[in-house]
Amino acid sequence: MFEEERIGVAARSAADGVGQAILLVHGRAGVEERVRELEVENLRLQHLVAELLLKNQRLRRVDQS
Repeated sequence: MFEEERIGVAARSAADGVGQAILLVHGRAGVEERVRELEVENLRLQHLVAELLLKNQRLRRVDQS
């Protein structure tokens, strides 16, 4: 097994463990709330990446001028 595959398997196992822990502590509603929080965070990060890409393009254009 390649190193990247081992890391991926370990990450999925850890994520499954965290999900199970949330379910045990908070029940189904806790899991659904956590999913919503992560979806909001994901959108925030996507917007941040888009903003950084635009800034990078602008800086490259200025540098080329």
